[in-house]
Amino acid sequence: YQYKVVSFKTDGVTSKDSNKVRRTKAVPPAPPEITAIPTPDGITLQWKTPGPVPGSTLEGFAIYRKEPKEVMPLSPIAMVKSDVTSFADPHMEHGMLYHYAVRTVVKTGAELVESDLSNVVEGKFLLSE
Repeated sequence: YQYKVVSFKTDGVTSKDSNKVRRTKAVPPAPPEITAIPTPDGITLQWKTPGPVPGSTLEGFAIYRKEPKEVMPLSPIAMVKSDVTSFADPHMEHGMLYHYAVRTVVKTGAELVESDLSNVVEGKFLLSE
């Protein structure tokens, strides 16, 4: 694929074309299947590493969290290395319900490519009495 950018003013005047940028289509990795395990300290997410993507190197996993009425954020709350297959959320508030998802991150050439979001799981931290 090749891209170029042209800006437009409100009166219709256009700028010069930008430099052309060439991108190669990258095959995204499969998302992991995650589970949520309640612990005395909150919640631990666990997953299995999905199968490899030919021509790519597994870089790690991006963990996302949202509250029930929010949309999943664009930025992860944490990134973990490729040999890590669990995550304990250290920033949960008592009684708050959270939704979690994970993306697989691979490196293809010089580009980092993320998978679609995994399945979404719920977790709630309740102080024990």
